[in-house]
Amino acid sequence: CDRTIVNSVVSLAHDLGLSVVAEGIETLQTLKMLAEFGCDVGQGFYCGRPMLAPAFENWLEFEMPEIPTVARTPQKKRVAASSAWSVPAQAVAQRA
Repeated sequence: CDRTIVNSVVSLAHDLGLSVVAEGIETLQTLKMLAEFGCDVGQGFYCGRPMLAPAFENWLEFEMPEIPTVARTPQKKRVAASSAWSVPAQAVAQRA
């Protein structure tokens, strides 16, 4: 039942032209499920614990795990999971 609700919410948001951000991801299983459903971005303790900016920069450069994500295209909203993690654009821009 929970899987059906989450999948429906993600699909509805995409049908409305919205991006979906999942909060509170705590397990790899949850992350894979969200990637399968086409969730655009996620965050939570599984991805990384709260940390200060210097620790985040080190984590981003050296420790960031390979986390499945989903790439979306206008023709097909959900496609197969890849192995790169989508870091919020703001975090990337601050590093540049």
